[in-house]
Amino acid sequence: MGKVAPFHSVKEKNKPASERVHHTNDTQCAPGRDIPKHERVDGTGGYRICVHCAKL
Repeated sequence: MGKVAPFHSVKEKNKPASERVHHTNDTQCAPGRDIPKHERVDGTGGYRICVHCAKL
């Protein structure tokens, strides 16, 4: 698929605030790709974009 609407993991809230990220690519971003569909939440969550997604 590649570029998609922003999403983040339901588990982001368990990370320190400085480490929380959202993703915009679900094929070329390994951390985004590793989030199971059932653990994805639509939107940015107010989190910064993942460094991998930002480069794509």
